[in-house]
Amino acid sequence: MGNQGETTYPSYHELAMMAEFAEACAWEDHYLAAPEYIQWEQGLHLDHLGSAVVLSLTRSEDPFYSRVLGLGLNEPVTENMLDELMAYIFGSGTQFFTVPISPAAQPQAVNDWLRWRGFWEVQPHAKFIHDAQPPEEKYSDLRIELTGSDFADAFAFVSTEAFGLPDYMFPWMKACVGRPNWFHYVAWDGDSPAAAGALYICDDVGWLGHGSTLPGFRRRGAQAAILHRRIRDGIDLGCKWFITDTDVDTPDNPNPSFRNMLRSGFRLIYNRRNYQFQAY
Repeated sequence: MGNQGETTYPSYHELAMMAEFAEACAWEDHYLAAPEYIQWEQGLHLDHLGSAVVLSLTRSEDPFYSRVLGLGLNEPVTENMLDELMAYIFGSGTQFFTVPISPAAQPQAVNDWLRWRGFWEVQPHAKFIHDAQPPEEKYSDLRIELTGSDFADAFAFVSTEAFGLPDYMFPWMKACVGRPNWFHYVAWDGDSPAAAGALYICDDVGWLGHGSTLPGFRRRGAQAAILHRRIRDGIDLGCKWFITDTDVDTPDNPNPSFRNMLRSGFRLIYNRRNYQFQAY
């Protein structure tokens, strides 16, 4: 138990469950939002392996869009489960696939089992949590607004342009705006969209994702301001916790987003291993 006035955090396994399944819940709904023609053209699949969520985008060479989330938390991983996953990868025609493994996943042998099946370890992700206390408000000269379907184009434009995503991602991002449990934000410089971020609420946990800033508007406090607004709104909507993730910050690969999370009052839960596989 913490001291009076301090936040009492759940157990390590409960934190891992929260971190992984809030992300899984958000991405599952994101895939469900994809327009039907994109599902067909890009080979989008959504499935489950036990309680874990399996996502794949078979036409994409980006392994981020073909992943399994939540593996080894609700139930231990078995080698039969991994064999089933391998059959799924080859059967769906997915070229690249990623398996994130939380340190809380059981059994620990799953890391060896993945290597034995041809997976290799790549850059890890840092998983963060924030409690239901609003962080210190950060100044930005940009205007932060909750975006509905009337400005869905602005959110989709920033989200796809900032990361150089393919054209089909624009209508997909746009289709998420206005869906239940989603809250999308755009930072504006006058009439020009500059940055964006999204909040997805799963039970009493808010997942923070799709943070992006156009190159010409960076270093103006947009992401810190959008983080603050999403947490403040999420608290008003009943969220007790907020989950997000970013690349690990290292001397060889510095990541300003990682440091921004710490400055905004987020607590690092763990660094999550990522394993990739190339089928063809």
